[in-house]
Amino acid sequence: MDLAADATISLMVVAVTTVVVDAMALTIYLEVVAVTALVVVAVTL
Repeated sequence: MDLAADATISLMVVAVTTVVVDAMALTIYLEVVAVTALVVVAVTL
């Protein structure tokens, strides 16, 4: 393994991890928004 290969693999791992974390954060955010909307609707009715 040369340094270039190690660096490339490291960058790929970081990129994949970032995408996964972003997707999880977005999912949680959307769930919070949905729950908040439901609560607002329930209270309003």
